[in-house]
Amino acid sequence: MPPSPDTVGWRAPASRNRCTTGSEGVRCPVLLLVGEAPHASGIRPDEIGLLAVRLPRFERWDVQDAAHFIAEEAPGAVVSAVAHVLVVAQAGQDAAAGGRQAAPR
Repeated sequence: MPPSPDTVGWRAPASRNRCTTGSEGVRCPVLLLVGEAPHASGIRPDEIGLLAVRLPRFERWDVQDAAHFIAEEAPGAVVSAVAHVLVVAQAGQDAAAGGRQAAPR
């Protein structure tokens, strides 16, 4: 039997700040997608506030007509989110390079 979602990963009850534990070194863009449809589980507003404070490149997007399974319920929102994060990450790399373009890969 697979472990319960409440006992693994970021949902571990032993973690006091389950969404921010280990976030100190995260410098990449983080985009949180939150479904607007009512659902029993999910990230709490206080956890979102902690992420916004601790992650310098944090954004939150609310997704209409989606609850917990955003990739299934609103796949277009996920595609837009990935495209957005790629643009934001590239802009950050360009700024870090002091305006120099990165070598092609």
